[in-house]
Amino acid sequence: MQHPKSISELLQGAHKRLDDLSARLVAREGVREVVRAQLPQDLAAEVHSAGFERGELSVGTSRAAFATRLRYALAERRAPLAAALEAEIVSIRVRIVAPRV
Repeated sequence: MQHPKSISELLQGAHKRLDDLSARLVAREGVREVVRAQLPQDLAAEVHSAGFERGELSVGTSRAAFATRLRYALAERRAPLAAALEAEIVSIRVRIVAPRV
């Protein structure tokens, strides 16, 4: 039979994973703000999430009508976005996501 662990012991083991998750969340929020800053106000308001990994910029919006507009607007602003992110953008993907509450 295993000995039960205290809550503090369990949290200490998960500390690194929680730190990593927190760092990823902060990075994604930063990318979202960079994307919003490059878009017109009406489109920027529809960007609910954004992330950048391995050259792919991923943007989430809750409405299909804005997804199409975002695809075109982001493609037109690829160079300024790449400069703001200080990275090469290989591809851009726009997804429909659940709206932020």
